[in-house]
Amino acid sequence: MKQQKPKQMLEIIDDIITVLRENQELLIATIIICIICFCAFTYVFIQWLEARKAKRENEKKIVLRKERSESSALGNQTKQPSVHPVPIQQPETKLIIETPVSKPSVINRPQEQPRNQGAAQQAKQPNSLSTTGSQKSVSEVKPKPVVN
Repeated sequence: MKQQKPKQMLEIIDDIITVLRENQELLIATIIICIICFCAFTYVFIQWLEARKAKRENEKKIVLRKERSESSALGNQTKQPSVHPVPIQQPETKLIIETPVSKPSVINRPQEQPRNQGAAQQAKQPNSLSTTGSQKSVSEVKPKPVVN
């Protein structure tokens, strides 16, 4: 019986070879399709790797820009670049509001940068566009007292 199994295997292999010889067009078409699929998969995989690499480089550039802007804001102090991005926190400023009845109260607010500095400076300067020749000044607006 042990002799019979190798003979059966040889017969099966011989049958496969004869089928492939008879259908060579099918075999060639299958090989071509496999090659095309392999090339397409390889192309897509390479594109994915390049996109992933570009994304990492962009994230590194953004982190470096943030660190440079922070270092220039701190007076151009030298700073070691970190690998992970650090969230930027705004410093808190204290706003003192005087009420007529009680002592001054302190409110913590995040510091805001002025959006239109030119308009604020023009409001503090006297109005130079007067047609009568007299100088008119714009009065400063004082905040209304807040009742707690």
